[in-house]
Amino acid sequence: MLGWHPRRTEAAADRLADRGLVVGAGESVRMAHDLIREIADRQVPESQRRDMHRRIASWLEREAGDDLSLLLEALEHRRGGGLASQEITAKLLRSPRRRLLGRAGLKRLAAIADLETASSPSVLETQRGIAELAVELGDDRTALARWSALAERLLRPEERARAALAASGAAQRLRRTEEAWSHLHSARSLARDDSTLTVEIGAREAEILLLLEGRTEEALTIADTALKTARELTATGSETGEARPETRRAHIAALIAAAGAARLSDDFARLLEVSEELIETARGFDEDAYVRALVGSGFAGYILGRSAEGELRLRMAWDEARRLTLPTAASEASSAHSPASRIASSGSRSSAPRRPALSSSRRESSDSRCC
Repeated sequence: MLGWHPRRTEAAADRLADRGLVVGAGESVRMAHDLIREIADRQVPESQRRDMHRRIASWLEREAGDDLSLLLEALEHRRGGGLASQEITAKLLRSPRRRLLGRAGLKRLAAIADLETASSPSVLETQRGIAELAVELGDDRTALARWSALAERLLRPEERARAALAASGAAQRLRRTEEAWSHLHSARSLARDDSTLTVEIGAREAEILLLLEGRTEEALTIADTALKTARELTATGSETGEARPETRRAHIAALIAAAGAARLSDDFARLLEVSEELIETARGFDEDAYVRALVGSGFAGYILGRSAEGELRLRMAWDEARRLTLPTAASEASSAHSPASRIASSGSRSSAPRRPALSSSRRESSDSRCC
């Protein structure tokens, strides 16, 4: 029907509707029942089915432009037609709007990617993109499974170390303490002499100690050491003009750990200082960290008596999280407001019952990262 004249197509659709085989769905039609679809599908020869998939895929690709839902449909039809899918998959995963696919789109994309059983660079890059998207969407179970597999399948030790570190982070957010430590130990054994990875591993260790085991003093010491090293690496890169993305990523990880330690030890002046540094470090580089830094800054501002500034930061965090489709960050921006307001309005910071409010805020967040 793709090659038919529109009038012929409309007439055929009308006849099928009159017989109760299809129903209208906007400007298209669909089978009236799944049983009808199954019977019709069984009667289509395999060669014809592949050809139909290919023609539908070609039409969808021409029509899609940057429409991610149509591109995803085109990808599914390309797979059904036996055509290569890496190019469209890469386009979806690189899109600035990829988070609009949501968890349902992620599941469909992952199912298609899993049909590729080889370990070629392009296949592994696709799996890495799916793992990263899972983190962005707050789907930590999917993220943990994908990063764990990549920690075994990737070729270079540094890549496996970063995958293990990411798996540790997903396990931490799921509050799976043993898995978080296991993946962290794997990352450390693979990191060797990589200074930026060492900083990130230290930051993750501080977060596990802080958030899963409640060992605040140890976490503070390790977080401070990681941040000091990260600042030194950043300063060295600035002086030599060789600042690397890995250094910036490590600096952000150390700042997140330091902010979490400050928050849970009720050092709100420190939280504000670190959050402001994180805002500048993450700006234009890591959208999620940037929004979380705004939350930390707004929370601390409220408690330190700067309610107008705190309100502005939290509003900015909320707006940015919604604009960027960051569901977990949006939840944190929303949940941080009420506890901060209660603490700020309770009078003297030294006598305010701070810890219960903070603990409540932590429980309201689905992500146990620090900022």
